[in-house]
Amino acid sequence: MFIKIYIMTLKKILKRLFRDNFKILILEVLFKIFRINPLLYAYNRIGILKYQNEHVTGEKFMIAQVLKSYFEDNEQLVFFDVGANVGNYSKLLARHFSRARIYSFEPMPVSYSIASENLKQYPNVVLLNFGFSSNINNLQKIHTYAGDNSSSHASLYKEVFTEIHHAKKIEEVSIKLDTIDYFCTNNNIEKINFLKIDTEGHEMEVLKGAINMITSGRIDIIQFEFNEMHVIARVFFKDFYELLSQQYFLYRLNTDSLIPLKGYDTFYEVFKFQNIVAIKKT
Repeated sequence: MFIKIYIMTLKKILKRLFRDNFKILILEVLFKIFRINPLLYAYNRIGILKYQNEHVTGEKFMIAQVLKSYFEDNEQLVFFDVGANVGNYSKLLARHFSRARIYSFEPMPVSYSIASENLKQYPNVVLLNFGFSSNINNLQKIHTYAGDNSSSHASLYKEVFTEIHHAKKIEEVSIKLDTIDYFCTNNNIEKINFLKIDTEGHEMEVLKGAINMITSGRIDIIQFEFNEMHVIARVFFKDFYELLSQQYFLYRLNTDSLIPLKGYDTFYEVFKFQNIVAIKKT
C-alpha cells in the first residue's frame, strides 16, 4: 500500500514538473520570437515599469475604483497632489471628485504655468507654486534641462539628469519648499484623505515633513512613486516600510489591482518605476 501511494505521488510530482517545464520552454520560445525581455515581462506582471499612460500605471483605477470605494464625493474631502507637474493627476481627481478640496502643489515655474491653464476650469482645485520637504521655509535649487522652456521634468537631485538621463546641459531654478505639517497647521486642515506624491526622488523627505499628520492618523491614503531616482537619493523601500508599516497596509499599484506587500522583503528593492499605495489600518 505504501509503495502504491509513493508511486502515485511520484507520478504527480513528475507530471507537474513536466507541465511547469513545458510552460517555461514555451515562454522562452515566445520571448525569443517576439524579442521580449523576460525581466521586463516579469516586472510588468507585478506593476513595475508600467508608466505609459494613466490607465497602464493604474492611476485611473486608483481614483475611479479605490478612492471611490473609500470616499463619497463631498466638500469635506481633502486631497493633496504634491508634485503636480502640469496638472494631469489633479485634473483626473477633479473629474471624479468635483466637490472635494484638491490642493495641487508645483514649485517649477514652467510646470506651474502649464498647470494653471490645464486646471482653470476646475474650481475645486487650488494650485500653489511651491513644494514640500522635511523643513519649513526651505529655499532650494531644482534642476532641469538647460534652454528647454517646454520641459516640465525637474528634480532636486542633479545626478538624476547627469547620471540617469545623461543630460549634457542642465540649469538650476530657485524654489520654495515647506512641510505638509506646517501647511496644514497654518491652513486649519485637520485631515488629508488622499495624499499623492511624485517628487522625483524626494518622496521620503516629503513624508518626513508630514510626520505629525501621519503619526496622529490624519492621512487616510498615500500614493507615492518608488524608482531609480531613489538610488540617487540613497533611499530604500525599507525606509518607506519602516516609516509607514505600523499604521498602513502597503500595496503596489497595478493597472487594475492593488498587489499586497506583506512584511518587508529585499525583493521589494527594485529601483524601477512603480507606485506604492499606503492605506491606513482601521
